[in-house]
This record gives sequence, C-alpha cells and structure tokens, in this order.
Amino acid sequence: MVPLSLSVGFLFLLLLVQQQRWSAYGLEQYRYRDLLLTLSSSTLPSSHSTSSEDVQELYVTQKLDHFDGTNDATFQQRYFVSYRHHTRKTGPVLNFLCVGGEGPGFDASVLVDSVHCSGDMLELAKRIASHNQYNVHLYALEHRYYGKSYPTFPNGESPLTIHNLKYLSSQQALEDLAHFVRSVNEETESSTTRSSLWVTFGGSYPGMMALY
Repeated sequence: MVPLSLSVGFLFLLLLVQQQRWSAYGLEQYRYRDLLLTLSSSTLPSSHSTSSEDVQELYVTQKLDHFDGTNDATFQQRYFVSYRHHTRKTGPVLNFLCVGGEGPGFDASVLVDSVHCSGDMLELAKRIASHNQYNVHLYALEHRYYGKSYPTFPNGESPLTIHNLKYLSSQQALEDLAHFVRSVNEETESSTTRSSLWVTFGGSYPGMMALY
C-alpha cells in the first residue's frame, strides 16, 4: 500500500486542480492548504469499524467488449459502496474508489478492514470526515473475472476458455472503471454534489490501474 503521507500529497494536487470547480461553494485556496496540513499532522485511532452494516452490495452493467461496437454483450460487475462519511447536507463530495484485481474477490469487508484499501483509503477518508468540511463516499469495484463479476456466455460456455479470456485485460478493466465513474456521476450528481472529485486507490496491479 502507498504510505498515507503520499496519499495526502496526491490528494492535495487533486484538490488544487478542483479549485475553480469548487469556487461556487466559496471554498478558498487556504481551506485546501489548511485541510491537508491538518490531515498530515493529525492523529486518529488506528482501529477501523468492524461492522459492514452500512456497506451496500450493488451491480453496474458493463459492456463485455468496450472496443467492439458490433458486440452488444454485457455483464454485471459487482461493487460495494458506503456513505458512512456523508455528514453534510451540501458541499463538495470526495469519491474514494478502491480498485480490484490481483487478489481475492471482494466482499463487504473491503470497505471496513481489508488487505485492499484499508491503510490508505479508509484511514484518509476517516481523517477528512473528522474535519466535517467534505462528504466522502467510499466505493470498491470488483475486477471483471473476479468474485461475482464473471461474464456469462451463450449455451453455458465457460468464461475461462481461451477464446473468452480475451475479454480479461487491463484495457477492458480500465474502461470498466471509466464507465463506472460516469455511471455513478450520472446517478448521484445534483445541485448539492455537482463538484464531486474521484480519487482511486490500489496496490501493485490495482495500483497501476488507479494511476492510469
């Protein structure tokens, strides 16, 4: 996992990029600076919530092949979401996305305490939420061909045949991520959340996916 200090630094750069977009809320640059300086020096209990009652298991419809316009096949990709850090009625939203891959399939614990994103994403979200300036939404998108995110094929053909494994690629997975972000934005953005910002998290292969 990336150290929390690097995550804070990366988030700082993204917050600066969003400066103009957030101007409608009257957020000045000093608030970004003060928030990140406070986060980098603040100390919170290291324990995470042990309950997943607030975590929802949902599905998004993905194209099987994002690059073939003649192929209209789709599959259901699983994701998890928690709004435990949505405490403000209005204001900017930070969407934290845990990227799946190179590990076990997800379950609700991915947004509670897991090997995937606990050290960076969940801790940072908790620190930001403690200052009551931003709402933080937590998401975890399961990688295609993992867990319950396997595509199905006609006549019960296995997705693990050589022919069907061509749909398991980092290029397709990146398009899955892009479509997921667009879908969530379309469903959730309104007059109170129009300035939402996405930050992706992951380690190793998911880390590279998060970077791209």
